[in-house]
Amino acid sequence: MSEHLPHEDREDLRAQILGLGDRTLRKSYFPQLQKQIEDLKKARAAEQEKSAALEATIRDLKESRAQTEESERKFRTLAEFTNDMEYWIGPDGKVIYISPSCERLTGYSQTEFVAHPEMFSEIVHPDDRCLIAIHTLGAAMIEPHTVDLRIVTHGGDVRWLAHACQSVFSEDGRWLGRRGSNRDITERKAAEDQIQRYSSQLESAFMQNVLLAMNLSELRDPYTAGHERRVGEIAKAIAIEMGLDENRTKGVQVAGYLHDLGKITIPAEILSKPGKLSPVEYMLIQGHSQASYNVLRNTQFPWPVAVAALQHHERLDGSGYPQGLKGDAILLEARILAVADVVEAMATHRPYRARLGIEPALAEIESGSGRHFDPNVVQACLRLFREKGFTIPE
Repeated sequence: MSEHLPHEDREDLRAQILGLGDRTLRKSYFPQLQKQIEDLKKARAAEQEKSAALEATIRDLKESRAQTEESERKFRTLAEFTNDMEYWIGPDGKVIYISPSCERLTGYSQTEFVAHPEMFSEIVHPDDRCLIAIHTLGAAMIEPHTVDLRIVTHGGDVRWLAHACQSVFSEDGRWLGRRGSNRDITERKAAEDQIQRYSSQLESAFMQNVLLAMNLSELRDPYTAGHERRVGEIAKAIAIEMGLDENRTKGVQVAGYLHDLGKITIPAEILSKPGKLSPVEYMLIQGHSQASYNVLRNTQFPWPVAVAALQHHERLDGSGYPQGLKGDAILLEARILAVADVVEAMATHRPYRARLGIEPALAEIESGSGRHFDPNVVQACLRLFREKGFTIPE
């Protein structure tokens, strides 16, 4: 029908139809197109974010690598110039790194240690190899392991090393191997040995002086010769049985050796009198505790020797002398000496009576336990003689 229309009218009609079509298309597809454009914009923004994050990660990795390389450079610089032998052993047991000082300390080169990972264990002195057995525990060795040990160098010399070792783990808990160091302490050990020798010599000289004083005091009382030495040995044994430490036990022993030193002030005829003492003579005998204290108090002992000598005749109930002290007011060392003194005196010969024997002596301290004598000291003494076969030294 349009073909019967004039040309101008046909063009107008076509324009109207086309315009109608464009409006219809725009109305149908524009929202979808707009949504696609928005999605593309979001996707592009997301890609830009990913790209930025990737670039940041790359920068971080580069910085981390640079820091790692710097740390490694510093570590190697430190390890190269330190006198200590630093090492790192991987989880497969191979040597990852060992500092050049290994050659100075052991006589073996870095190349030899890398080629033979077990070389360090092999050059450890045979008597000290048990000290590094913990290395076989591998990843179980979480805490640092530190020990002084000896090695035998390539030239056959023996050196002391302060050996330290610890397992290394990654952040996710994987075992990376173990790191350690060895420091030459040969000179320090030699100095310690020299100090120990000097200390032993001084202690020996000190004990010689103690024994000299003891022997001089016994010259005044030849009938009880050996009493102080035996009391010292019994007291030492009781102290050990009671669990006293070595130093305090030594103090008890020395106090036993010197507890009657004050008898040098008492006339010899009274000390050796075979019969019963008069009240005046007994008072003179009682004065020996105070006299012992007066002689010993100005001597610088590392233990309370003078006070122990002063109190060794005190009794828990206050019936002793010279101060009539009670209970814990009496020094423990003095309470030990009190028991040892009675046991030795009763079990051995005296000018005024024959030897009574060990059982009557033990019965005496047992009956006086808690009243005259410390129960703990008494029980320790009884265990020594009745259960452990201790005997009074000759």
